[in-house]
Amino acid sequence: MPRNGLGPAIACSAVCGLLSGTYGYLNLERPPIVDVGTLVVPLIAALAWVQLDARAHGVGLVHDWGLIAWIGWPVLLPWYSFKTRGRAGWRLLLLLLALILGPFLAYPFGMVARAIWPPTSTGELPVQEVLRAPLFGGTCPGARLHARVCREQPPRRTACLASVGV
Repeated sequence: MPRNGLGPAIACSAVCGLLSGTYGYLNLERPPIVDVGTLVVPLIAALAWVQLDARAHGVGLVHDWGLIAWIGWPVLLPWYSFKTRGRAGWRLLLLLLALILGPFLAYPFGMVARAIWPPTSTGELPVQEVLRAPLFGGTCPGARLHARVCREQPPRRTACLASVGV
């Protein structure tokens, strides 16, 4: 495995997972671009790493590896993992599957997190309660913006993102 070569794929998967999990926690339907992105982007990042790793290990790949890997990744990833790592290929295979499927599974985990730590009855997120604690001066930094935005818009069932400074 190339030293630190998997870092960009891990970062890509983490960002996509955080985005997907946030939509799940806020109980919002993901836009199609986010839905496609959480499926496609981590897969491309993992397959790009596999291609670099194959060069480092001297494993000959076919010329059109990208298309073949894209179509047959459920079969090719286990083959590649065990061909290059032997019996230790399980660790690589599980890591690659976690990178690829993790962001997609973050949405239901976000919904479970919402069930465990629900927003308050006023529709605010738990973070806002912490920011209103006496330790932080008793007010949320975005309180004025939140009040102005929520006065101008009709009430919604989802949390108002203006309250966290967005």
